[in-house]
Amino acid sequence: MCSVKNSNQSLLSKCKKIYSAFTPNILKNYINFYRTFKRFPSLKNSKYFNEKILYRKIFDRNFLYTYCSDKLLVRNYISRKIGGGYLIPLIAVMDEPEDLRNINDFSNTVIKPNHGAGMVKIVGNNNLTSNEIEDLISQVKLWMKIDFSEISFEPHYKNIERKIIVEKSICENDIAPIDYKFHCFKQKNDSIKTLLQVIGGRFGDNGSQEFYLDNLDNCIRKIGCKTESSLVPKEHHQLLLKAMELNKILSQDFNYVRIDWYISNGYLYFGELTFTSGAGLSVSFGDDLEKLMSEWWVL
Repeated sequence: MCSVKNSNQSLLSKCKKIYSAFTPNILKNYINFYRTFKRFPSLKNSKYFNEKILYRKIFDRNFLYTYCSDKLLVRNYISRKIGGGYLIPLIAVMDEPEDLRNINDFSNTVIKPNHGAGMVKIVGNNNLTSNEIEDLISQVKLWMKIDFSEISFEPHYKNIERKIIVEKSICENDIAPIDYKFHCFKQKNDSIKTLLQVIGGRFGDNGSQEFYLDNLDNCIRKIGCKTESSLVPKEHHQLLLKAMELNKILSQDFNYVRIDWYISNGYLYFGELTFTSGAGLSVSFGDDLEKLMSEWWVL
């Protein structure tokens, strides 16, 4: 029985490798889209936001997507546009995972590679032990082998020169800050239309979300929220209004970009620029909101 099971797993693994090697990425994108939404995308007459993300993944090769998706190089872009005071303090940049042994104190740090998403180690108040450092090095070695462009077929991640980043943690009491994701759409008159996606409990079990149109008083959608109260603390409002002003500057080079911000200990911190949000497979928005976002996206 075990040999049959192992044989089936081996065959499945071979099939996956063949599929990955010989299936064009454009077809993989269509297949993934169909698996997620149970329909094929319309790219010529896109009516949904995710369809326009898919179009960008397949046809749009703006060099700035690669430059600004690099979590290290984007810091230069942000510094030039709005100043470096909004950047999370950088502790170290290294080429090899083994270089992590040179860090004397990992307490209150974040370790991540620069060439993708979802690969992150958050360290709390206590320093890592020797064994924990070796485990971290092993994990980072795996991250550095990942071609993130092939996971969801986002080609702008392909040519990022891979580095390891160690940043200061902006967690408060070991709790990750609220994730403020501004979807920014540049209009023909250069004005910016904004959808704010607020994500609470990002690294926990909550995963609640709220969606605001153009201002903090117009919440149009909630997901997983257990109460009617807002996820956005009142004390964050002024800094979020500041973020919205800064977004007008950061959005000028793109017809669509998602700009992520965090607020920690009374300070506003830039998170990242994202050009293919959710890889065009996000189910969070719902049909009506997706259609509105598609209308806002002027190609």
